[in-house]
Amino acid sequence: MTTPWETRIADIVDGWLFDEKIELPEVLLVPLENPHLFDAGGWAALGPVRASSGVVAVHEYQGTRVGVAKPVLGAAGCAMLVDAASRRGVRTVLGVGYCGGTHPTLRSGDVVAATSAVTGDGVSALYQPGQDLVPASERLITALGTLNGDRSRLRTGPVHSVGAVHLETQSLVDDCAAAGAASAGDPHPSARPGRLRTARRRRRGAAGRRPRTGRRQDRGTTPGAGPGPAAAAGRLG
Repeated sequence: MTTPWETRIADIVDGWLFDEKIELPEVLLVPLENPHLFDAGGWAALGPVRASSGVVAVHEYQGTRVGVAKPVLGAAGCAMLVDAASRRGVRTVLGVGYCGGTHPTLRSGDVVAATSAVTGDGVSALYQPGQDLVPASERLITALGTLNGDRSRLRTGPVHSVGAVHLETQSLVDDCAAAGAASAGDPHPSARPGRLRTARRRRRGAAGRRPRTGRRQDRGTTPGAGPGPAAAAGRLG
């Protein structure tokens, strides 16, 4: 049962995120990227903006209204956004994009499906469900490519994981770009040429060097493939 205090907090969050007059569509896209790097212009191809208020712009896509939220820094902010949106009739929330990517070819709105990750200590490992990242399977990658249409926006492969979203400020991105984030592998053949990199505070090894292979956590899982049709959930960064 909701207490008066919880209702009051929910009203405050709603007022912070949305304008009272905006009517949210049933589908909301939440870009999973650094708020400092977000470019609303990258979503222009989705369709004309019919309404805009607070952190949400409502586009018209093939006759359907679709909401696109501005990135909200940190897991707590995303949780508040999802909860507040559900109170306004949103039924489907899709996380799209990347978080804190520093590679120059990554653009706002790109879809990154991580097949494995290199953790902060430089040890390559496959992340498992319940941890920071669920690796994307070939089935998911194929589905994303079919739905996306423009395969140049689909990026897959190993990524570096900072594991601290709240540290991914513009200064951190600038520091990592100046230091030269170490290469973390090649993208999927269907994507654009290039390498995926994500923000790291300390670079281990020379830039461009492939990460060393660590112990796999699942003997039945091959590097670069996830256990079944798992989505790239959680944060990349």
